[in-house]
Amino acid sequence: MPLERRWLMALVAVALLLGVASCGVEEDSAARVRGSVRRVQSMLGRSDFALPSIVVEVGATGEVERVGGFDAQFVDDVFESWFGWPLIGRLVKLDRKQVERLDGADIHLITVATRPEGLFVLINGQPLPYLAWEGEALENMEALAAMLVEPDDPALRDEMFSLLDSDSHRDAKVLFEILRTVNLRVDVRIPNLHDPDAQEIPLPDDEAFTSALGDGEIEAEPLQTVDLAVDYVPVIVPGEDKPVWVPSLFGMTTIDLQAIAEPMGHEVPELRLPDDIRRRMEYEGIVEIAAEAREDGLFMAVNGHRLPHVAWSETTLANLSDVLARLFPEGVEEGDDVDWVDVVRSSAPMYNDYSIAVLLRFPVEEAPSSSP
Repeated sequence: MPLERRWLMALVAVALLLGVASCGVEEDSAARVRGSVRRVQSMLGRSDFALPSIVVEVGATGEVERVGGFDAQFVDDVFESWFGWPLIGRLVKLDRKQVERLDGADIHLITVATRPEGLFVLINGQPLPYLAWEGEALENMEALAAMLVEPDDPALRDEMFSLLDSDSHRDAKVLFEILRTVNLRVDVRIPNLHDPDAQEIPLPDDEAFTSALGDGEIEAEPLQTVDLAVDYVPVIVPGEDKPVWVPSLFGMTTIDLQAIAEPMGHEVPELRLPDDIRRRMEYEGIVEIAAEAREDGLFMAVNGHRLPHVAWSETTLANLSDVLARLFPEGVEEGDDVDWVDVVRSSAPMYNDYSIAVLLRFPVEEAPSSSP
């Protein structure tokens, strides 16, 4: 099949998948989503559903100029005639300032791809830490998402934390099914404003994804040991009309540590558990969250059920630090919302040098514990 035709088929597949996400909720079910994905598989004549790369070319103003080798306006016209809406209108667009920032950081190719191992991001062909899943991790994440959907009961809706409304949950189910089934890849080309004649960065091959998988297999299972066990406990605070829930370690709460540190001029954050989150966790029976950082990644589990994890290696951590250093140069004011950048930029190369496991236990009554 000619390359242009393969790209067009890939774009049609993306359109059908986006169409699935925009359908009404009346037929919302996992079976319906799987059926929609199978129809796209049938259209492509493949069962493994490995789509070719879709190259998105961004112009100097941030507007998408070409998709899969086709003019963006042509793609919009085709999709609007077939599906009733333009594809480019559904793509995230950049503005001139963002393009200039990426160009100033010498970032001219961003690759995002789903593979059987996980969700990958590459910058200029170099892999960053990626979101990995195995076994039942995606199913566990989907079950957790279902626990955080806005309740139908208005009384519960007002007093409990919710992460998703019904429409967002429907879209999330589509996303989970796509992640399970589809090998989708998008390569976004950013223009070189300071040197328009510069040679394009070649598209990375499959070895780039393999290099992100780590320096070797680690046989030890994660979340088998706990270095720190932290319990959220109720504490009576003067002036409060009800107990507040704060973390306690070795019998010392953050309120206790505040009292010790204050005379020395130090401040200890209380880390209160918001009441709406506590009520939601109690309602759903979430009694513990475990996290373990180790040589090959950051692993998490809820009530003993493993979730997708952030996988890293020495190479990908070094790449992450380098990208942050170029996007956020030292000495440049960025605002309080990116205070985390300084920490990650300097500490990322060391993440695989240490191992620590933390278990957070929450005040949920009559719920069984499944500590690792």
